[in-house]
Amino acid sequence: MFKNYIRSALRLLRRQKSYAAISIFSLVLGMTCFILLMVYARYELSFDAFHQKSGRIYKVGQVVESWSIRGSNRFDSTSGPLGQAMVREFPEVESAIRIFPTGVPLVHEEKRTLAEGLFADRDFFKMLSFRLIAGNPETALGEPYTIVLSERLAKTMFGTADPMGRVIRHELGREYRVTGVVKDPPRNSNFRFDYLLSFETMGLLRNDLETSWSILNYGTFVLLKPGASPKLLEDKMKTLVDRYHHPKAKDRAYFLLPLKTLHVDTGVNTWMEPSPVDKNNILLLMAIAVLILSVGCFNYINLTTARAATRSKEVGVRKTFGADKRQLIRQFLGEALVFSAAGLLLSLGLARLLLPLFNRITGVALPAGLLTGGATLLGLAGLGLAVGLLAGGYPALVMASMEAKESLQSRIVSRAAGRRIVFRNVLVVVQFLAMFVLLVGAGVIHGQMRYMKNSDIGYGKDDIVAVRLWDKDSRSNLEVVKAELLKNPDIRAAAVSNVPPIRFTEVNDFKVESDFGEKIDLPQVTRYFVDQGYFDLFGMKIVDGRFFTPEVFPDAENEVVLNETAVRLAGLKNPIGKTLTEPGHGDRPLRIVGVVKDFHFQSFKTKIGPLAFFYRPDSPRMLFLKISHQKLAATLSAVEAAMRRFSPDFVFDYTFMDDLYNGLYQEENRLTGLITGFTAVAVLIASIGLVGLIAFVVERKRKEIAIRKVSGATAGRIAALIIRDLFMLIGAAGAIGLPLAYVFTRKWLEGFYYRTSLGPGIFILSTLFVGTLACLCVARLVFRAARENPAVSLKSL
Repeated sequence: MFKNYIRSALRLLRRQKSYAAISIFSLVLGMTCFILLMVYARYELSFDAFHQKSGRIYKVGQVVESWSIRGSNRFDSTSGPLGQAMVREFPEVESAIRIFPTGVPLVHEEKRTLAEGLFADRDFFKMLSFRLIAGNPETALGEPYTIVLSERLAKTMFGTADPMGRVIRHELGREYRVTGVVKDPPRNSNFRFDYLLSFETMGLLRNDLETSWSILNYGTFVLLKPGASPKLLEDKMKTLVDRYHHPKAKDRAYFLLPLKTLHVDTGVNTWMEPSPVDKNNILLLMAIAVLILSVGCFNYINLTTARAATRSKEVGVRKTFGADKRQLIRQFLGEALVFSAAGLLLSLGLARLLLPLFNRITGVALPAGLLTGGATLLGLAGLGLAVGLLAGGYPALVMASMEAKESLQSRIVSRAAGRRIVFRNVLVVVQFLAMFVLLVGAGVIHGQMRYMKNSDIGYGKDDIVAVRLWDKDSRSNLEVVKAELLKNPDIRAAAVSNVPPIRFTEVNDFKVESDFGEKIDLPQVTRYFVDQGYFDLFGMKIVDGRFFTPEVFPDAENEVVLNETAVRLAGLKNPIGKTLTEPGHGDRPLRIVGVVKDFHFQSFKTKIGPLAFFYRPDSPRMLFLKISHQKLAATLSAVEAAMRRFSPDFVFDYTFMDDLYNGLYQEENRLTGLITGFTAVAVLIASIGLVGLIAFVVERKRKEIAIRKVSGATAGRIAALIIRDLFMLIGAAGAIGLPLAYVFTRKWLEGFYYRTSLGPGIFILSTLFVGTLACLCVARLVFRAARENPAVSLKSL
């Protein structure tokens, strides 16, 4: 039976090559897009699912009512004593670990390398399923000043030699003994590290680690016992606030974040890498995958039902020789499944071929093994079956329902034919509806990205290099290094700071002297520590007062510069000369000497918040250089050489400010590329299907067209009659699709505090594009048929 289906499908391919090619091409493109997008979605949703106990592991976060960062008061940073307090007081908690990020160069003898690490508690390997290649997971992180290297880092530092027991120097020259080698963590993990340092070391470096509930620097993970309810535990955690937190810090509550959802929870402020992705964007891409696959299937259905009349004699003959309806349904479904299986194999090969390009667009290195894994192949088999049933089900029912006598006479009951035409029209409307939604969505996303790219962000970022300052030597000699670097004509300016102007850092509550002399609260102020050259290097504008000028005013460390938002929130009309104090830090008054024009130090998703600049040239973390791009390589080499002269172990790690700024919109850039590319594919599939369908309709109407021409109708009028029906379908699709597109895009834009307007332009352009594309697809076919000699048409029919 299956061989018969294959022979029947091959016979169709030979007889109707063009229609079969369109059908298979549509299915292949639709399934390829579906496979790529679904594999990507599966990857993004699979973070940390490989841990054996992942279903019972939670990260502890806290809500602080009086704080708001990036529009959220939910944070995943907690205090040092929290984890062990939960183990002691709540029987539901089996164990707890803490982690703390670190990223400084590692040195062994003459070899140095830059790597990212974590301080981790001794139970790290008990809770999480990272496999040790060497060392004992029970004791590898049990003692102070011990380090576990990743497999990749061990090879980098020691080559083929055994690293166990060797000594590696870390920050400030501290020495750590290698006690283990761990297999490189998979890419789909929120725990990104090249090495692990024992958290016991942190306890020796800080005397408040186990006592302070106000220092919120650590990530706390808990493992719940089997059957424990996270919701009930969250309710019980209210007692921690009452018992351990200061009376002035009761405006908070603890909550639990499932480990497997950390990667898609964008509502929590986190310091973990990689940054979370918006789950709504993943669901959007999955919806696009289904849309594109549906468009491909609809092409098959439309063309198959349109060709139903051409197979009517075949149906009649089969029924005459005893075939019943079920046998015919099986036959036509079998043909569809053969087409689907062939298309699936081609799609899998095409997906494998396009995977490198897809990875470049997404910025995610999806391994090729994801396409051929057991679970993926099982899912693809289900996809092939579903596509075959979806694409072949309705055509099979249509053709199997034909009456034998009417089929042999090449007549189809008009009511049934009318139902098929209505169904085909519905599918065409759905195809154009999908096209409208995708085109408007792609246009709005492009518009928002263009708006953010072209808007004045309040400072200059071109030709600026940010160099990370790692060690004490590079920081202590920085003024000398800056002076030497500025002798280079290709280095135009130099400045230092604790952070580039694209993110929040320390956030504190202050009191400011009002215009009437009393102290008023100024909460949640982001602090930047800078030197006097910082403002000029970035081209920031002063709107009142002055910037730091220590050569004129030596007490610059007692001065502060605020942004416009901070001044406005404080209600100051005359801010210059007023004082700012930080409660709990000596209450030393700082004199406000300047007001800087607001600039975007976070993404456009967040409203500009209050910002305070402090003159602290002695505690920099980054060196910023404005350089000429004419001799870029030579200039960077000169910078590295100058740093090495004062710090021989210095590891030169630099980033361009343009790249740092673009990193704020990494997810949006990825979404733009994906939606643009797959919108183009959907348009291509729909256009090809439209051409095939119109070609068939025109062929079936050749006699009608000839009669109309004999009756005096012009070619233009005949073409208009055929195209009119198509534009009625486009109008119906636009009437439904454009409002849907408006709702979806407006909702997406609400994620940005600063956003472009959603005007009628994009909707008009999308309508014109769809209409023009439809005309281009069918005009040649329609006008050629309308100009054909009616004698030839009537004679050949």
